[in-house]
Amino acid sequence: GALIISEGGVRRTSTLLGPTMLLQGHRAAVHSIKFNPDGNTLATASFDKTINLWNVRGENENYMMLEGHKNAVLDIDYSPDGLVLASCSADTVVGLWDVEIGKRIRTWRGHTNHVNAVSVSENGGEEGHLVATGSNDGTTKLWDSRSRKCCQTLPWKFQILSVAFNRQGDQVFSGSLDNTIQCWDLRKGKVHLALKGHRDSVTGLRLSPDGNFLLSNAADNSLKMWDVRPFFAGEDRCVRTFKGHRHTMEKMLLRCAWSADGKMVTGGSGDSFVYVWNAATAELTYKLPGHSGSVNEVSFHP
Repeated sequence: GALIISEGGVRRTSTLLGPTMLLQGHRAAVHSIKFNPDGNTLATASFDKTINLWNVRGENENYMMLEGHKNAVLDIDYSPDGLVLASCSADTVVGLWDVEIGKRIRTWRGHTNHVNAVSVSENGGEEGHLVATGSNDGTTKLWDSRSRKCCQTLPWKFQILSVAFNRQGDQVFSGSLDNTIQCWDLRKGKVHLALKGHRDSVTGLRLSPDGNFLLSNAADNSLKMWDVRPFFAGEDRCVRTFKGHRHTMEKMLLRCAWSADGKMVTGGSGDSFVYVWNAATAELTYKLPGHSGSVNEVSFHP
């Protein structure tokens, strides 16, 4: 990247017009943010029922608004090719959007309560995209972009707050109100593995770039890293715990993320700070101010 000297002579490597860019356009709280795979677009989802698409370069203009949900948009996720964006909402509907033309190409109904989380499998493309969603109705559902109906339902005893696919797309992780993470074998439709260690609701899940580790954010004020490789010799798959961020009485769905190289992790925090840790040492690397309310999600540029 280009080297930029900002006011005061501080050396910067960012190509942004300023060291910090404030994007304004939503009329209410922003629940989810995701960069598209090539890093040129940032998608933001809000309580105001809309999804905004922003140019990452230049003036960072809001060049498209996706409208159609009837309630707060709680989570979004891009397909690996960046051509479609999946969304889920408190209106119980799951959407799939063509981001080139700004049109909703799938409107999936089947959940009976708020849909809290959505994940798009890394396996997909011309043959279709597989989407997982988690809901307050206690189910994780699977949707195929080639079909108008749910293709698989995985029932649990408690509300599902977060979901993530494994690298191969044959397993789905779901984080629940009962403090546990379930790993579902999609071929058998059964729980293959249960990850226990959090002491409160699991609000965010994200697979590492190499597919070997799962990151979880929970209301016990911890992020945890889990070894999810098929052949694991130890007893406890939790290999690292990250501390510092806070969940508050607001009980927001705070997410988590990895940097593209897998060397840093981050998680949402209710105390208005952005926390970034070293993934290998669990050392807190950055505590960044700037927001005036809960930081619900942080996304690393790819």
